[in-house]
Amino acid sequence: MSKDASVWTVSIVEHAVNSDEWQDIYAFVDHPVEAVDLEMAHFYTTASPNSLLNWHKVASLPTPTGRMSVRDGHLTVVHDRSSTTTALADEAELLTVLDRHFGLTVPARDLTPEG
Repeated sequence: MSKDASVWTVSIVEHAVNSDEWQDIYAFVDHPVEAVDLEMAHFYTTASPNSLLNWHKVASLPTPTGRMSVRDGHLTVVHDRSSTTTALADEAELLTVLDRHFGLTVPARDLTPEG
């Protein structure tokens, strides 16, 4: 990696857990990578038992004024500088939210975390 590569950190305020503090969730560098590096990262995030994506089922989309996210049975809608978090009642409601707001049709068997 070049000494000149910019390091970027993505941080969030996780309102779903009543936090008002910014938390770093990942960092990356602005530097070209080879396809093999992307393949390895994809393999890790989908196959490793240590990957957070195998412990939490997450969907998130940017919107013109914020974002909409589902994580661990909660729907969070960020609009401008405010957010609301709603607990989803059950798997059926989660499937409806994924379809209606994210355009995702997910088999119910894929909703159970693999950890």
